[in-house]
Amino acid sequence: MAAVASKIGDWSRPVTGDFALDLDELEILARRCAVLGTRLVRVMSYPSGGLDDAEWGRRARERLRELARRAEDHGLVLAHENCTGWAGDRADRMLELVTGIGGTTSSATRCPKASSTSSMPGSC
Repeated sequence: MAAVASKIGDWSRPVTGDFALDLDELEILARRCAVLGTRLVRVMSYPSGGLDDAEWGRRARERLRELARRAEDHGLVLAHENCTGWAGDRADRMLELVTGIGGTTSSATRCPKASSTSSMPGSC
C-alpha cells in the first residue's frame, strides 16, 4: 500500500471546525499505517469556513504544522492533495504551506523530487 487517504482538511472539515477530529484521525491512521507498512497520509488544506484569505491561511498552516509535528512523531509523512483547501489550487500557497510548516527541516513535510516520469505536473 503506497498511502492511506484521510478526511483531514478535506471539504467536509472546514478550518473553522473541530480540530480534535483531525488529531484523533491522525492517531488512528498512525496505527493503521504501521500495520499496512506505509508512511504516507493524504491530507488537504481545509475549506475556508467563511474566513477571509489571511485568517484562513493562518489557521490552515497552524493546523497542518501541528499535524506534521505529530505525524513526524509517528514516522509518517503528510502528503498534500491539491484539490481543495487553502493551498489546493495555487502554487504560491502550496509553496508557502510546505515551507511554512517545516519545509526541508522536517521529514514529515519534505517534498520528494518530481521525476521526469511523474504523473503529477507541478509537483514540488
